[in-house]
Amino acid sequence: MQKIPPQKQLNTFLELYKLKRYEEAEKIAIKITENFPTFFFGWKALGVISKKTGKITKSLAANHKALQINPNDPEIFFNLANTLKDLNKADEAIINYKKAINLKPDYLEVYNNLGIILREQKKLKESEESYKKAIELNPNFADAYNNLGYTLRELGRLDESESSYNKAIKLKPDFAEAYNNLGFVLRELGRLDESESSYNKAINLKPDFADAYNNLSLTLLSKGNFQDAFKLSEWRWKTELKIGEQFYSKKPYWDGENNCSVFVWREQGIGDEIMYCSILPELIEKSKKVILNCDERLIPLFKRSLPDKVTYERKIKNISENKYDFHIPMGSLPLHFRKDLTSFNRSSKGYLKADKTKIHEFRKQLSDKKNIKIVGLSWHTKSEIQMASFRNIPLKDLVSEINNSEIKFISLQYGNVSKEIRELKKEMGIDIIDLKEVDKRDDIDSLAALVSVCDLVVSIDNFILHLAGSLGVKTKALLPFSSDSRWGHKNDKCHLYDSVYLYRQNSLGDWKKVLKKLNDEIN
Repeated sequence: MQKIPPQKQLNTFLELYKLKRYEEAEKIAIKITENFPTFFFGWKALGVISKKTGKITKSLAANHKALQINPNDPEIFFNLANTLKDLNKADEAIINYKKAINLKPDYLEVYNNLGIILREQKKLKESEESYKKAIELNPNFADAYNNLGYTLRELGRLDESESSYNKAIKLKPDFAEAYNNLGFVLRELGRLDESESSYNKAINLKPDFADAYNNLSLTLLSKGNFQDAFKLSEWRWKTELKIGEQFYSKKPYWDGENNCSVFVWREQGIGDEIMYCSILPELIEKSKKVILNCDERLIPLFKRSLPDKVTYERKIKNISENKYDFHIPMGSLPLHFRKDLTSFNRSSKGYLKADKTKIHEFRKQLSDKKNIKIVGLSWHTKSEIQMASFRNIPLKDLVSEINNSEIKFISLQYGNVSKEIRELKKEMGIDIIDLKEVDKRDDIDSLAALVSVCDLVVSIDNFILHLAGSLGVKTKALLPFSSDSRWGHKNDKCHLYDSVYLYRQNSLGDWKKVLKKLNDEIN
């Protein structure tokens, strides 16, 4: 007969678990497994509670031990899958979620969690099916509707996404996360007032909801309410999905002080660094000294363009606190210098300078006929942010609309695009020059010179767009319907870069009208 622990001990464990006193509950679970090693529930409980206390490896071992004792328990496979997910073992997690379903076909929590991991794996159709199965099993499952809304949004089905979030809220009126997600999709639909209202509802329900504050900042940015937007953007460090790595220092944040030494550190992508660089001259003017941490690839370009008062720190971990009085992330500079539209106008003209020698060399290499317009192209982004794939344009669609005998196309696209260019030549007879000697990912200084040679740049929303705008090169920016907040809402003229003109989709995924308008203006 199997020995089992005293009922009092089990009751104490369950009571502590309900009270979320997980550390105490874990100690009891460990004692149970030590004293009753064949007791199935002990290992099962240890697997769950160790995950709660952050001891993921211990949780994994406990779940495997439980499976050895009882290999037909669907809940164990569910728990094991959750643990594997935390260990970033997505494929194994999916296998175990499916094993749980095989043992218990109506296990709705499994369908919900499986939907989450499938979405993270970009298996969006499968994710949608999994959520819908959960909803089929329980039509009042608010979490599943909320999660389904997320997947539908990534699929570009914004109206359906909105409907799913509203269903979640109807079922659960205090669902702060659903209001936050609804605010996001409403912004992408261009309904900015409704988006703002939805975020405020989320915040009223959950006053410390960092993601809602940060997302609200994006909506306000789209509306042109710069001052409030940049204030709320400071919540980004407390969000679940931080957009950059935070630097910690005992020295205080810079808050507008004059005549001091300031350490400015990078936090986001290279496009953002180029954009924020427009503010640095104003900071430099107020400061005694500026130490700049930026992407190493940008240093030659920044050194040529910024005053000598700036020094550069390549490795953020190497900076000594004795070198500066204050510090500030690049993304917080707008809070002090970009309070209204007028403040952008001071820096919107080309503020970066490419290497003149390299420009001259590229001109010699590319200019073979008079009256030939050199048009630089960039059509793809590798960004993994939400809905980034909707920014991309097939190269064939792009050039077929604007091609003529008076244009010479130059590829500014980073990554390996040789196959696309060859296929375009084969199918349509259109040549695109792709200078192999320019590493468009790592040699930003040479890329800047190549961009400067162009009479016109046509680019989607990626760092090439920021580079061209910062150099003052005439640029046509092709934006998806749900564009980034930094580009504002519905405006054609860009406040960030004086030389950039914005072309926006009227509906998600429809580039036809955008490219026709572009063609009419170029030709």
